[in-house]
Amino acid sequence: MSGLTFLLVTGMLLVKQKSQEYFTAAFLGGTTIKLLACLIFIFVFVHKNPVNKHVFLADFIYIYLLNTAFEIYVLLRNLRHEKIR
Repeated sequence: MSGLTFLLVTGMLLVKQKSQEYFTAAFLGGTTIKLLACLIFIFVFVHKNPVNKHVFLADFIYIYLLNTAFEIYVLLRNLRHEKIR
């Protein structure tokens, strides 16, 4: 999940440097792909492995929320106006 977040943030920063108008679309598209990839992983893992499903889902959601908070923090730091820094 950290790898997905890293790729997502890197891609969004590259899009921001090339064209400011496509940044919002890149952000929404990347976030959607990340969410779908995580949901597919959860479904396959829970379906294939005999684990306590409730504990696994709670742990995964906790980690997902931490990664999402990190992603938002990094994006906000990079999108602030240059004069404020």
